[in-house]
Amino acid sequence: MVFVNVGADECAALQAHLSGKGIQAIVSPRTRLVTHLDLDGAGIDRAVEAFASFSRSVATAN
Repeated sequence: MVFVNVGADECAALQAHLSGKGIQAIVSPRTRLVTHLDLDGAGIDRAVEAFASFSRSVATAN
């Protein structure tokens, strides 16, 4: 289990970004990330890359 702090003004954008990548998430200012029993390493890698690509896009915009 991992907790991620997300800026309140970025929650909706992150949730839409993850959804667009096929990742189900409910994003709030303190988001709790857990994996499903059936999620494999490739799925975790895909989720990590989705968060990373969102972070890069926010950093570039600022």
